[in-house]
Amino acid sequence: MPVDYAPATVTTAATGTIRITAPNASPPASSIALTASSTAACFEVEPTSFDFGEVGFSPTQLQICAPNGAEFAGLNACDEPIIVSEIDVLDRGDADAGPQFAIGSSPVLPATVSPGAQLAFQIGFTPSSFGGKAMSSPSPPGAQTSSQFIPLTGDAVSTGQRTNTFIAPPLSKAARSLVDSRQRRRRGSDAARGSGCCHRCSKC
Repeated sequence: MPVDYAPATVTTAATGTIRITAPNASPPASSIALTASSTAACFEVEPTSFDFGEVGFSPTQLQICAPNGAEFAGLNACDEPIIVSEIDVLDRGDADAGPQFAIGSSPVLPATVSPGAQLAFQIGFTPSSFGGKAMSSPSPPGAQTSSQFIPLTGDAVSTGQRTNTFIAPPLSKAARSLVDSRQRRRRGSDAARGSGCCHRCSKC
């Protein structure tokens, strides 16, 4: 009879008992004492949860208007290598309509993550209908083949907007000089047109 130890929190000294009763045996009952302990996980995945927010959804195409993915990374802070055997998505939404979230990209599994190294993967929001969606994506297993779960949420709406912010790098000295030169020429041309002079005439 296999017995699993699955603590919900870090425990320095957990105890338990297995009691076996057999009326025809001698003695009729016996027990087995169990002890165990647990430490904090040394394989951490960030972010620990993710909300895709409101995403524009096309009712004619039955898909979101623009790709929407999130990057996740798992860091091996353990003292020994960890073998990642599986990354999957658990469907808690529209089961009949198919997965509402999907693995976008991940390394070839199983993969060995050395101490101090990271493993990156991507989860995408792929709703098939309007409304809020919620699922869990098991993060890569940590030490002793345990699993971690990442809550995922998203809302497919008809007016959802997504804004990407881009920061332009500063211009080099040569590029700035060229821009200033063009602006000066433009101002001079505008001033000439405003004075009423004709450039083709010898007199104004």
